[in-house]
This record gives sequence, structure tokens and C-alpha cells, in this order.
Amino acid sequence: MSRFVLDDPAGIIVEKGDEESPLKDEFKKPKVGPSPFVGRKALVQGTCEPGQRADLTGCTPASRTSGAKRPKKQDARRTGDSETRISSTSSHGRIGEGRKKPVPPKIPPRVSKPQGMSFETHKVLASNLKMVADLTQGNRPDWKHSSFESMVLEDGRRYPVGKIPKGVKHGEQGQCYMNAFNLATRNPKEYTYVEGYALISKEIPLPIAHAWVVNKSGEVVDNTWKTPGAAYLGIPFSDKFIVQHALKTRVYGILGHRSVEYLKNGLPKNSGDITTADEGSGEPVQTPPFSTGTMGKYLRKDGTWAPERLPIHGKVFKSFREKVTNQETKGVLYMTGGGFGSGKSTLLDMFPEHVGFPTKDKAAVADPDAAKQFLPEMAERVELYDKGAASYVHEESSLLAKQAVSEELTKGNSVIYDTSGDSDPNKLHGKTQGYRKEGATKVVSHYATPLSFDEAMRRVKAREAKAKGVRRELSRVQVETNHREVTRCWLASAKNKTFDELGLWSTAGEFGSPPKKIAEAKDGETTILDEEAFKMFVKMGE
Repeated sequence: MSRFVLDDPAGIIVEKGDEESPLKDEFKKPKVGPSPFVGRKALVQGTCEPGQRADLTGCTPASRTSGAKRPKKQDARRTGDSETRISSTSSHGRIGEGRKKPVPPKIPPRVSKPQGMSFETHKVLASNLKMVADLTQGNRPDWKHSSFESMVLEDGRRYPVGKIPKGVKHGEQGQCYMNAFNLATRNPKEYTYVEGYALISKEIPLPIAHAWVVNKSGEVVDNTWKTPGAAYLGIPFSDKFIVQHALKTRVYGILGHRSVEYLKNGLPKNSGDITTADEGSGEPVQTPPFSTGTMGKYLRKDGTWAPERLPIHGKVFKSFREKVTNQETKGVLYMTGGGFGSGKSTLLDMFPEHVGFPTKDKAAVADPDAAKQFLPEMAERVELYDKGAASYVHEESSLLAKQAVSEELTKGNSVIYDTSGDSDPNKLHGKTQGYRKEGATKVVSHYATPLSFDEAMRRVKAREAKAKGVRRELSRVQVETNHREVTRCWLASAKNKTFDELGLWSTAGEFGSPPKKIAEAKDGETTILDEEAFKMFVKMGE
């Protein structure tokens, strides 16, 4: 699909691949009105006069919107039973010469209504994208994404089709990037720009690179295809980012040969699709311009959940206490900590008493990862080869775990909160203080560390292989960044007296061997038990 290339100051040329269209000179002819980049300053700095708005055409009257009705061209007149057509050029190239031509038979237009968006159709789109992505798997081990297909599979979301709102007109066919860009930037409060892949129909299961917008309900508004596609899978971008990207690259569209840096390093934080570490589970999490996950879908504005969600939540809370038979009533909050591949599960599952955690028969375990398995959207997206499945249900599962912790503390029960402990130290300190107000008599945390990036990376890759392609693939840069944050958070928490007791355990030994305690902190003082191991841990934070 061709993309428009912005060419300052003359206008636009069409780009297909790396070659400029022969129409370049035609588009460069002087035009009436400002060039697309006269409004550059207005777009970025907002310098238009009152009553005007900024877009790529400069400052225009605020009344000009994408949905405004325009006078229809009078291209035909009827005289009696014959139709006289006014042609702009005759067969000899003369302008304005009216010639009578036979009236062609009227062809009924295609019905522009959404096709049935089924799970199976989306599965076809995802499986075909995975087939293409697998061809480049392993070719670029140091890159975050091996291809744009892989990026969309990991970071993209699937969207249902909505109706075209009244007043929104379809743009030029074959120019979806420009059409979606214009609609999103002119109506930023109504629409969000999305780019990815779509199926034209169920009968043609070929993924096509495409761009569209989504409304506030997360529904596709495709202002290019007159008949909406059968399935849409894409990444949302903020209007500010797509404008900045257009000004920088002079191209409509994000995912293309001019954006290889996004394959290497991932999307920048200001793209509107920020990837961070989930404080509750250590999983990468996407935060789109608006919540498109399950929490945004089922959590009401008044803070209550939709009725159909309550039975599912009941199963989640029950699973947290499934093994409790001898409840500890000391009101102690136990928290885990550690980066990707650190061995947190080893501390909690294999050696709880050795480390200082209660066994699972004495305290509930509020685990966001365990909660995800009860949410139907998780299994559904895994079946669609969606490596971002955990991100889609993250907000809901994390909130359920926090609610469980609060409820247990209110009852005077001890509880285990399975987290990664890699958030901002000040934020973590504030959170523990909040739990004290809810009834925690003591807050204890034990962190796990593999002592090296190489060992952490080895464990991460082994876990990804076990997940059979449905788990998000982490790059070495992501793993190292995560462990740096964990190290800094532990050191800061020890100094800030965030926890009543804070332990640090090495899991660098052979699998199945007990972890070794290398440091502990209490009352703001840190005691180092293994100098060499502690230096290795501190080095991971540099």
C-alpha cells in the first residue's frame, strides 16, 4: 500500500517503496493556500489565532472539520429523458465542452456495514501474521522485534468494527495512512490513530498493512475501506506522536522502512503505547492513550464492576486462599521482590520457611499472574498467538490482587503479596504506608537475585521456550533495565526504612538448592552477609 510523503514546501508526492512517483512534478506545482508545513509551528506550539485550529495545512477556521458537509459538485444536468454531462476535458483536451454521452447502467454500491467480527476470523489474521513473523525469528537477536509483524503481534490489540459516524467521509482509496492521520489529528478528543494489519474479508485471509482510527469505545472507524474489514489488529498512537513523526520523516505512517529504530529499540515512550514493568508480576505492560484492556471494559465510572464480572472475581479471590487451612492472624504483610528470571518463585514455592515467608496453608497469596488465568480474555488471546495477552488483562488482575491484600489485612490476617518490587522507591514507600493504615502490623519483604544479567537472560529464554511462543519475548536491554531498577529500589528501600524487615537472597546456585542470604536491612541499617555476592548485586544497578 502506497504512502504519502510530505514534501515541504511544495506539497505531497506519492511514495511506493523507495522510488518517488512520476507524479512528483505534478504535485509540486504551485497551489492555492499554505503548504502542509506552514502550520508546523502552530501544530507543535499551538500559535493559531482565537477561532482557528492547527493542522498540517496551517491555521484554519475552527468550523472546518472532517465531518463538515461540503457542496456537492453539479456534474450532471437532466433535460427531458436524456442526461447531459459537463466534462472538464473533451477527447481533444478542450475544457468546459459539454458533450452528450450514453448513460452507463447504474451499479448498486457495496453495502458499507460491518462484517461479523468473530474470534475465528481474528485467529486467522493472527496465525498468518505469526507465520510471517516466524520467518525472521532469530535473525536479529539483539533487536527488540525481528519484524513489524512480530511487533504488532506483541504490542497490538484487536478491535471490533464500529459504524462510520454521520459526517465522516471516506478518504482516497489506497491512502489509509493519510486518511486516518487527518481524521485523528483533526478530532483528537474523538479518535485515536491505530496502525497494524487487517483482513479485507473472511474469504481473503491475507494480512494487509493498514491504518484506521478507533473511537472512545475502542471500535474501528475505517475511513478508507468503504466496506469495513473482517479483522483488525494494530497499535494505538497518540495524536502528538504521529504529528511529530510526520514532521520528522515527512511520511504518513509509523511502521515502515523509515522506522527501523523502532524494531531495534521498541517504540518511544511518547508514542502513546508505553511499555513498563508490571509492579505486581514483573510482566511488561502497555498503557495506551485510553484503557482498551478488560478493566476499561468492565469497571464502571462509579468504581463498581459490571455484574457479569463478579462471579469471575469470586473465583480469583477463592484461588488466593485455596490452600489456607491454618490462617496466621498476625496481620503481617509479606512481599516478594525481584526482576525477570530472578527466582522469586523459588523463594515462595520451594523454600518459604527458609527465607522467612509463611507456608501457603497459613496465608493467602495475592498473585496477579495467578489471577490472569481466571480471566477468559487471557486464554482467548493466547489462542490468538497474542504475546500481549497478559498486558490486556494486567490492570484488572493487578487491581484484584491489591483488593485481596486490603481485605486480608482488614480481617487481621497475614497475607503474601507476590510483586516484583521494581517501582519508584518513593511510590513503594507510600504504598507500604497505606497498607499499614489498612491493618498491617508489620511489612516484610524478601528479594531474589541471580547475581548476573547472563543468568537472568538464560532463565527468561528458557521460560519463553516453555511458553511455546505465547509469552512476550524480552530483549537483553529490557532484562538489564528491569534488574537495574530492582537493585536501586532495594538499596533505596533499605535506606528509607520502607520495610520492617528487608532480605536479599541469591538464587545463583543450582536449581533446587536453597537460596543464600547475602544481605538484610532493618531500621535503616544494612548488614552485608556476603561481600562478594553483594558487590555483584550492586553492580547490576549501575
